[in-house]
Amino acid sequence: MTDTEKIRIIAKLGGKKYVSLSAFSKLACMAYSTAKRLSDSGQLKTIPVGGVTRVPTDEVLRFMMEGNAPQRPSDAYYEATNPNINTNPNSKGDSNG
Repeated sequence: MTDTEKIRIIAKLGGKKYVSLSAFSKLACMAYSTAKRLSDSGQLKTIPVGGVTRVPTDEVLRFMMEGNAPQRPSDAYYEATNPNINTNPNSKGDSNG
């Protein structure tokens, strides 16, 4: 994980000491059920606070720095999900001129 990626994650955390498991799952680009499974198995350290599962921000950073950071979806994914997006910067549009 690069320093730039660390800064982006820290900025998204907004100086909070904890984030909800739901917020963590969105930040880590995973389903809530996956985050819950990681929490239940002990792979992700969490703290129950008033019936809500919280993830300490240092644990968010640890998780991301261990190579679990979200990967940028491929250009093929973007093209498949939105055909109006052109991911090729060298493309001049359609070939009809």
